[in-house]
Amino acid sequence: MKLKEQKNIGLALGGGAVLGAAHVGVLRAIDEFKIPIHYISGTSIGAFMAALYAFGMKWREIEEIAVDLNWLDVSGIALSQYGVISNRRLGKVLDRHIGDKTFADLSLPLAVVAV
Repeated sequence: MKLKEQKNIGLALGGGAVLGAAHVGVLRAIDEFKIPIHYISGTSIGAFMAALYAFGMKWREIEEIAVDLNWLDVSGIALSQYGVISNRRLGKVLDRHIGDKTFADLSLPLAVVAV
């Protein structure tokens, strides 16, 4: 795909728990069609997927993580000190794959939204 003018392209990935696995297909298509992504954002599970991508993971690596996730376990309702939904388990998965990196280590600018 060739663009007539050089434009910056941003990608926004939505939420929806297990539906977030569909984002892998979007990332795959972006790679296959060589669409340049200049920044990425996401909400909820989309923020998780966007973070993996922004830290330089390829769609195949993200697919492996998505396949290995116990979606009911990481997205279930649990009481936490911050509210009804606890993201502790999903945070542990992210920590395992990203580690101690910060926003300064990103390959792409990243914006995340979660409530």
